[in-house]
Amino acid sequence: MSEDGATPNTPMPFPARQDTSGFAEGEVERLLLTVQDDVTLLCDEDTIILYASPSTTRLLGYEPRDVLGLSFSEFIHPDDLGAIATEWERYLEQGKDDPIQFRARKKDGSWGWYEAQASRIDDPRLPGCSCINMREVEHLHRLHMRIAEAEARAKIGTWRWIIKGGEPEWTPSMYRILGYEPKGLFDLQWALELIHPDDRDEFGAKLVDCLDNPKSFTVMTRKVAKTGEYRHIIQHCYVERDPNGEVVALMGICQDATAQIEAEAALRKSEREYRVLAEEASDLILRVSASGCCTFASPACEATLGFSSPEMTGSAIQRYVDTEDHNALAQVFRNAKNGTEAQRVTLRGKRASGETVWLEAGVRALLDENKKLIELIVVARDITERRQYEDGLRDARERAEAANLTKSKFLANMSHELRTPLNAVIGFSDIMREEMFGPLGSEQYIDYTKLIHESGQYLLDLINDILDMSKIEAGKYELYLEEINLNTLIGNCLRIVEMRARESGVELSFDVADTLPFVPADERAVKQILLNLLSNAVKFTGRGGKVSVSADQLGDSLCVRVTDTGCGIPAHTIPRLAKPFEQAMTEASATQSGTGLGLALVKSFVEMHHGRFAIESVEGQGTTVTFTLPLDQVIQKKSA
Repeated sequence: MSEDGATPNTPMPFPARQDTSGFAEGEVERLLLTVQDDVTLLCDEDTIILYASPSTTRLLGYEPRDVLGLSFSEFIHPDDLGAIATEWERYLEQGKDDPIQFRARKKDGSWGWYEAQASRIDDPRLPGCSCINMREVEHLHRLHMRIAEAEARAKIGTWRWIIKGGEPEWTPSMYRILGYEPKGLFDLQWALELIHPDDRDEFGAKLVDCLDNPKSFTVMTRKVAKTGEYRHIIQHCYVERDPNGEVVALMGICQDATAQIEAEAALRKSEREYRVLAEEASDLILRVSASGCCTFASPACEATLGFSSPEMTGSAIQRYVDTEDHNALAQVFRNAKNGTEAQRVTLRGKRASGETVWLEAGVRALLDENKKLIELIVVARDITERRQYEDGLRDARERAEAANLTKSKFLANMSHELRTPLNAVIGFSDIMREEMFGPLGSEQYIDYTKLIHESGQYLLDLINDILDMSKIEAGKYELYLEEINLNTLIGNCLRIVEMRARESGVELSFDVADTLPFVPADERAVKQILLNLLSNAVKFTGRGGKVSVSADQLGDSLCVRVTDTGCGIPAHTIPRLAKPFEQAMTEASATQSGTGLGLALVKSFVEMHHGRFAIESVEGQGTTVTFTLPLDQVIQKKSA
């Protein structure tokens, strides 16, 4: 067996015959003088070689005497034996043969491509003999292979139809386009049935017209593939003429345009959808060339700017933008050209009426495969109403901030103005209550002076709270941080509220470890936090109730809890309790006086210390207020 897998001595399906005597060698040579460049073989009907020309040595490497008496089939490649046998049988029946290409084995064992054609010898001395002319077509075969590869890549196939008595023939690439196995000649009716019924009449009419009035034509037809789907085939048909100018054959060059047709259909569909979206969208959609000219404007432009699409097409985009925003627009365009992400900008557009409209625009660049700008896509939205609303909110906020600042200044000034006379009232009422300069004369006067003193003290505390809140809101309240003993401070605060708790029948208790570290804090602010929380707890806890204070260390903070068993706070009111002048609207709170500044000050002081503040309460069971003070605050030194 050779390298190509062929069996050199595989015979054709004909009986071999070895008797070669009785032929005149000179006569044969006389008949073959004109074909010296090709291999000329003389064979009988069983393909036994009776004569081989001298060129056998040059083309195949065999000496002529080496092949005499052998069957021609012994030299044929196994894969080509079937085609050769079929062609030989047809030749014996019809007496004519078409050229056929095949592979033949050379003496060195390699295989070469050859083309052979048989013809009968009309000589009574050589009955039943045929002359086979062989020529090497290795270069032609390689060329055909390259052409076939090019056709396959380009999805191109060809067909040829000899008009008089011939059957159509397709190239292998033509079969591959439709997914069929190549079979050479085929029935014309089969080829026509592959054409879509709606395309047959047009193709048939053009074919008939081409035969009546010989000329080339091009037609698009749909042909059914082996899978059952139709392929779009472009056919360029040509006529072949003999030397006398008579049309002898038709030839067609076919290209599979299915992908192109489907892509164009998808593109048209996409364009239709894009057009519908662009026409129905309320946003402005613009296509801007690299030079800055508008090449497309959606109908929404007319509703927003007052310019129609035809008016805007072809004009510079800057025409529709306020002059002060030209630089911003140019910068956005430059950024879009240099990047892949959409650029956003807010600018003022100019209406046809001369009015200004605020636009929020997104700009994206469309680049080709070389990163060169094709065009810019601009999608803009009218935000005039939103802009006006935002401007209104900003103005209102500025007015509110100004009013709040004015209020804080007023309250601060008023507090200072009121504290001076109040201090005198409190001081003198205290002197009169103690009868430091003699008796008042009536017990009722003593009660009056006591009420004057308590009212004055209450008013002074209220003014101090208002002043502190005003300073906090104005950002003028400053903390002085120092190391304070929280244990001692809690004890002092409990003693201050102890008398009020005893009068209200409320039990006080505290659970604070002696080992608590000192905490950096403002002592006055922390004292006010504790007093406000304890006063509230005693105020809203009924007789027989309890108020407790606990403190412990949690990580890098000290945590303080003030818990009471009072009336509790409704859950829906807890979020607003820490706002100034807010109070829980309960039956118990209605009987108690207060301004609603206590918890607001507590929360503000805690947050100024970078701590946390929380309220937990169950209505009818009690309340727990928790706050933390960080241990890592930076201690400040007193200025001299």
